[in-house]
Amino acid sequence: MVENHRQYKNDGARKAMISIFNLLGNTHPLTKQYQQELMMILY
Repeated sequence: MVENHRQYKNDGARKAMISIFNLLGNTHPLTKQYQQELMMILY
């Protein structure tokens, strides 16, 4: 969703992922894995 429809719901998918990363914390394994994937998609 983030990659193909970035403007859907005012970038809602990306914002939701960032909120989840914040809840889990920077050291959580899922945050580390998916934060890196998100950055590769966006940039």
